Amino acid sequence: MIKNKPARICAYTVLTITLFLTVAFILARFVFRNQIVVYAHKLLYEERLNTLRLSPDYDSKTTDSLTFTILRDSVIADSIYKYFRLDTIIKTNASTWNNAKALATFVHKNIPHTNQNDISPDKRNAIDLWKYHKNGNRPLNCLYHAILLHELMLAAGITNRYVNCMPADSTDNDCHVVNNVWLPETGRWAMIDSDQGAYICDKNGTPLSLEAMRNSIKEGHNIKDKYLIRGKKRTDYISYWTKKLYWFYTNRHIGFGQSMPLDAQRVALIPEGFTLPPENKNYITTSNPQQFWNIK
Repeated sequence: MIKNKPARICAYTVLTITLFLTVAFILARFVFRNQIVVYAHKLLYEERLNTLRLSPDYDSKTTDSLTFTILRDSVIADSIYKYFRLDTIIKTNASTWNNAKALATFVHKNIPHTNQNDISPDKRNAIDLWKYHKNGNRPLNCLYHAILLHELMLAAGITNRYVNCMPADSTDNDCHVVNNVWLPETGRWAMIDSDQGAYICDKNGTPLSLEAMRNSIKEGHNIKDKYLIRGKKRTDYISYWTKKLYWFYTNRHIGFGQSMPLDAQRVALIPEGFTLPPENKNYITTSNPQQFWNIK
């Protein structure tokens, strides 16, 4: 009996450890899951925020010679307007922002998200992207969401530009593409994200542009995430954005059918001293935010 006692103690210890780990797993999985997720998001947000805050400043004194154009075509605008029956989506007496949200909601509700790693549409304009989606209920990534919304808003007379929002890590391909919308009633730009169905506001409920989002997050101002569909939100949306506001790029000439021509000139807004990743080395660069953002 005495000789078997260590074996019984060992078996009891293993059983106790196994029971403890099982209980810990159950608590983590079902009881404290939300708290663990929130804590993980907080740590990730703080890491991303620190990276953004340590980024070099822009230099508004630079005087790079840059011109941007938004190419408009009344014939194409009319065909898109009729094809999508935009008169049933927007209202003639509504504000630019409310109509922009209505169009973004239309895109968000009808087209689900994908990372689009394998198959991509050959034609990248509003009507053909819509047909591509309808042919097999195919989802679209954030870039194609933004291109589709861009042309819908142009057809509705809303000035906007889609912008690629990039992280600091040149080896990280996790970028995001959204639309920056010009609101003539207030003389401001505002970001709208049809892919995620959201936008960002300041503490007073004023929608923020990409530039204002970057400045607000970097300076620690109180901002809020808002969603196009009630009850549909993500817990890490602002943290998600904090990673993707390090530098930006956009096509120099944009408009109907101008989504991704091979010879497109792209302009990047970068912090001083930042080196573009090798695949972006041919982009025109500027560190002047006023020059990059004030495009109408």
